Amino acid sequence: MKNRSFKTKIAACAILCALICSASCAKKQDTSDQSSQPQANIQLDSYQEKIAYCMEQIATLEEQLAAEKENNYISKNDYELKISALETTISLLKSQLNQQSGTNSSNGSSAETPNSPQTQQPQSENLQFKYTKENNGITITKYIGTSTDVTIPDKIDGLSVLTIGENAFASSSVKRVVIPEGIKMIDWFAFSSCTQLTEIKLPASLTSIQYGAFDNAKPSFIIICPKGSFAEAYAKSWGYVCVAE
Repeated sequence: MKNRSFKTKIAACAILCALICSASCAKKQDTSDQSSQPQANIQLDSYQEKIAYCMEQIATLEEQLAAEKENNYISKNDYELKISALETTISLLKSQLNQQSGTNSSNGSSAETPNSPQTQQPQSENLQFKYTKENNGITITKYIGTSTDVTIPDKIDGLSVLTIGENAFASSSVKRVVIPEGIKMIDWFAFSSCTQLTEIKLPASLTSIQYGAFDNAKPSFIIICPKGSFAEAYAKSWGYVCVAE
């Protein structure tokens, strides 16, 4: 009788242990399933963040690339305009040199011709300038006045002023200059080292501005000229501030 009761207790214990083990395994399985799912979600979120970051970086770099290409085009275009302006200036100088050489060789170095420059003393109405008469026109060779605001006359001695000569205003203290209609050329270094010059008004009649005409101008220097004129194209090609009216 005692043996049967003992065996019954053992069987009950075995069944109870089996039930406990089964429940424990089920709980572990549930816990494992629950813990693996958030980990998968974390990995997926991290992947999406990396994709978004890469796409953002690509967009930024593409914008920088486009900006660099545009800057390169602008710089190249500006360079080509400056080269073209220099080549035009050199061509004009060579043409003038050839013409002058031909005139001198045909007439002799000491011969006096009707077109030979004749240095004139400043007249009472033009005390600010030295000038020469040449080819039925006037070339201003030197500014000798003291005014900082200068308006160049369109005529001197009844002849039209055609040229602002080489170094004519160089290193002067002028601040504002008005060049009238009728003037066709500004010669080499005409306004170079005018460190006080803030603005100059150029006419539509202007067809030539020689090399270094405004060398060492201050950064705030402004060229005022007619819209669509040669002066406007010159100012833009050399990077000067231009007000086209």
